[in-house]
Amino acid sequence: MAATLDAVSGVEAWDDTEHSFSFTCSGSERLLVVVATNRTSSGYASSMTYNSVSLSSIVQINGDGNNPEIWYLINPDTGSNTLYIDSQNTDCGAVAICYNNIDQTTPLDANAGDEYRNTQNVSLPITTGVNNALIVTTVTDAGDGIDHTAGGTGHVEIADGDTGSGAGQRRISVGHVLDAGSSGAKTPTWDTGNSGADGGWAAASFQATAGGGGAVLASMKQLVGHGVGTRS
Repeated sequence: MAATLDAVSGVEAWDDTEHSFSFTCSGSERLLVVVATNRTSSGYASSMTYNSVSLSSIVQINGDGNNPEIWYLINPDTGSNTLYIDSQNTDCGAVAICYNNIDQTTPLDANAGDEYRNTQNVSLPITTGVNNALIVTTVTDAGDGIDHTAGGTGHVEIADGDTGSGAGQRRISVGHVLDAGSSGAKTPTWDTGNSGADGGWAAASFQATAGGGGAVLASMKQLVGHGVGTRS
């Protein structure tokens, strides 16, 4: 069973050091992913909470003042709840995503990221350690109003928009690969639409319930448990 998309927000944009908005999660074996960016040389969000429960940071990249980052929370509460972001900067943007069918014990698989300069076609190499992984990607740059295009096997765009407002606007795009197939090297891509684009990219992969062996291992433990009178 591969990961499935439950819900995705549009790009939330703000010009303050903190921001909150409502987001709804539903379904089973849930994973909340938040992709964010801000315009600063070295600053990132310092914390995020969903319904007052803290998210964990996976990757934060200095993207030449267009800094992408990815955070996550396993088993987020269902229903409409408040996502709070302490961004410590202005000209910010974020996208919230909820997935189903994610391993609840060892969800996080791998991550990668880097800055890029004067590049229209940006490659996002990441090596998955589990089969059928979910990969979440993002690319940022200073070209407000320029549409980005997702490329690579199974890689689709799920959100794209400007951050902040006025002269400080930046662009953030988010994509995913719901089922990356066999473990190993993967290369999703983003076309920034601008040969002079500067920014950053980040990617994170997660283990699906029946993808990387977690669910299979759990089933084996249950079978063994029948023989000894216990289950785990």
